[in-house]
Amino acid sequence: MRGKWYYFLAMLLIAGSWVGNIWYDQANRLERTVFLEHYIEVIPEAGDYFDLYYLEDKRLERKLIDIYIEGYPGLQVSPYPNYAEYRKQSLGKMIVSFDSADSGQEPPEIKEPAVIRQVTALYSDGSSEKVRIGEIHLVPRDHVNRDHDPIQWTSGAGSSDHSGYDRLAVRRPVNLTGLSSVYMSMVEEGDLLVHADIVKRTPGISHRSEAPSEAEIKLSGVPILDLPLPVRLNQGDSVKVAYKFNLSSPAKRMQVYQLRLRLEYADAEGDQAPWQSVHHFAYYPSPTEREITEYVRERRGAL
Repeated sequence: MRGKWYYFLAMLLIAGSWVGNIWYDQANRLERTVFLEHYIEVIPEAGDYFDLYYLEDKRLERKLIDIYIEGYPGLQVSPYPNYAEYRKQSLGKMIVSFDSADSGQEPPEIKEPAVIRQVTALYSDGSSEKVRIGEIHLVPRDHVNRDHDPIQWTSGAGSSDHSGYDRLAVRRPVNLTGLSSVYMSMVEEGDLLVHADIVKRTPGISHRSEAPSEAEIKLSGVPILDLPLPVRLNQGDSVKVAYKFNLSSPAKRMQVYQLRLRLEYADAEGDQAPWQSVHHFAYYPSPTEREITEYVRERRGAL
């Protein structure tokens, strides 16, 4: 009799373990494609683009194959479904470009600022649905001088720690008069650190940087919000704009940020329209397996 109880107990433990494994497996899987939350600022003109990231379970039969943004035909979409691989999921992305598509269809001409908060997702089974992706700010450049730019980009780089820099050379005297971004609040709140390092030209001495890009990426100079605008820049001066994302929470570190910081400058004589130097600051999540598991559980609860 005792043997039967041992057998029954063993079978019960096996069944419980089997049910627990099934529950654990299901708790770590997604039943549908999930887009990450995006905070994007983009200039809707040839050469600019943005990325939309999504997470998909490897067992899903219905796979995301394309997206469509209503009201903006002609945008070129390039899918990368296996951007990063995890044990149960794949992190993919859609690169959306304002360059002319191979079909010859011209991208839309956008003259007024606009915000995109959802896209139409197209799936492998022929179905489609509208999905929320965060916010994409389209900010066109109007009334900006595009001729004989007095400031020239000379070098730049980015790092895996979500930092980077641009270095600019001043070719003739200008006044740096302003800076702007839709997400300037991130700078004010400390989630994005941006510094400007202005090196004034000394006659007879070259200021061409010999430092390796690793050293250049480091923040130097002053926080950009502390610049005493307007700033006079003379021929031969150089300006380094460096950034580093300093996201304060795990939730923010699973979001996507693509910002455009614009430095505005005018001819020292003030007789021409202003120019803009546009700097791209990007943060793309690179989660660990554990972070993906936590994110999946969180999103399952929200679906």
